[in-house]
Amino acid sequence: MDLYQLIKQDHQKVRRLFERLAEADSGTPSQARLFAELKRELDLHSTAEEKYFYPALQQYDEAKNLIEEAIEEHGDVKATLEELDHSDKEDERWAEELSELQQDVEHHIEEEENIIFPIAAELLDAEQADAIARDIQKEKAAAQGTA
Repeated sequence: MDLYQLIKQDHQKVRRLFERLAEADSGTPSQARLFAELKRELDLHSTAEEKYFYPALQQYDEAKNLIEEAIEEHGDVKATLEELDHSDKEDERWAEELSELQQDVEHHIEEEENIIFPIAAELLDAEQADAIARDIQKEKAAAQGTA
């Protein structure tokens, strides 16, 4: 699969999970399940990017600062997810925090797809991009117990 399409699929899945979470009633098992799924997807996605995609770009001056910023944003998302995971999901502040997280993730996705992807497409040849895509797919399959 194409590297950029693979990552975009993850982005779409995360967007759908945020939408479904916004519709879920607070404090319900459905909300808890959706949040756990969102957390798992974001953790898996960011880990795979940081392990395979970002290191391939970080060596280039054109991408270095963008990748450092993206890694920092991943850290912020992980911290917020942990905070939300240990907060009262029935508290209205939880929904507000989730909404802010969604905005942060959306901003990250936009930057990645509109700024990082075009630069990566110039810096990485097709063979490199295919290898990264395969590594990401293996990583995700192993994490999901389907390797």
